[in-house]
Amino acid sequence: METFWMVWNENGGRPVIKHRSLYDATKEAERLAVKNIGQKFIVLESLKFCEIKNPVIWNFTDNIPF
Repeated sequence: METFWMVWNENGGRPVIKHRSLYDATKEAERLAVKNIGQKFIVLESLKFCEIKNPVIWNFTDNIPF
């Protein structure tokens, strides 16, 4: 996985755009801050990821009364 950055507004919404550089994410945060005076836009960096490729499926065959 390549590192990417996203911009998050702590007042709501969710980040949806992956920026390929810290510079691009910072410029986007600045642009959004100018359009939304008084709101904070935070630049987030991806550090790690977790992935499960094969989900575990449990088949319950006991006749447990509940």
